[in-house]
Amino acid sequence: MSMSPARAALMSALIDDGRASVEALARATGLSVTHTRQLLASLSADHIEVRGIVHPSVFGQHAMAHLLITPARGVEAAVDALVADPAIPYITRVAGDAAIAAEVRVADRAALARHIHAVRALPEIARVDVDEYLDIVKDASTPVHPLGDLQLDRIDRVVLYELQIDGRASYASLARVVDLTTASARARVLRLIESGVVHIGVRQRARDDALQIGFRLVSTGSVGVEHTLIADPAVEYLATSVGRSSFVGTLRVDSAAAAARQIDTLHRLDGVERVWTWMHLTVIKEMYAAQDIPETSPERTRR
Repeated sequence: MSMSPARAALMSALIDDGRASVEALARATGLSVTHTRQLLASLSADHIEVRGIVHPSVFGQHAMAHLLITPARGVEAAVDALVADPAIPYITRVAGDAAIAAEVRVADRAALARHIHAVRALPEIARVDVDEYLDIVKDASTPVHPLGDLQLDRIDRVVLYELQIDGRASYASLARVVDLTTASARARVLRLIESGVVHIGVRQRARDDALQIGFRLVSTGSVGVEHTLIADPAVEYLATSVGRSSFVGTLRVDSAAAAARQIDTLHRLDGVERVWTWMHLTVIKEMYAAQDIPETSPERTRR
């Protein structure tokens, strides 16, 4: 689906600062305040959401892996065996060498090894190909960063949880959730954004007229390839990895022809030795925001 220049300008501005006011967005895009407000209101209908993007390490998830799974007894039985596992926040039905793609996110490598062993032992699973993530370097058009030295308290974690659900939640509504003044809630949000713990960015939910193409690639010149992939607007998610590949990522394209062009571009990158791709058919589970549900925050529908 093609995007109007005004919509494209608004998306670019939201990627830069997802919490910018309507007035600031209007100035950044050259649009009127009324037009900007109308475009913001229409984003949901186009499956576009403004969400807080948080590195998994912020919630204690320091070990992660991408799995390509071949079922033993049909896809539905394999999905049923995996979907209730809270350590597997993402499951999709795919077309390619495997039938299911999934992610595992746990506290450490020992837990990761145990979890992958448990998945492989399921009678519903015939084969599991694993790439262990070194780091997630791009998510929803922005690099993401580990927690670092910043200390988070319970209120910070509740605020982060709320921002993962609605990145443009008002300071007043956040203040009510954490029982602070609006000024204190604003200070918390700005501190978390400025420290790099959270980036308020744009997520594109699955659309009938868009394709998601997963890829793994082996690279000898990983630094240059990483920079190129991060800069490519079609690459919406990227992790560095060890195992079968050097990178695992996702392309979002508007047509089969665009998918072919993007895959050809991957093959032509300097230092790339091999590329595997698959098509995401159906998102079965996507519950990243549910991995750390604060006791004081209401139960919500996740992204």
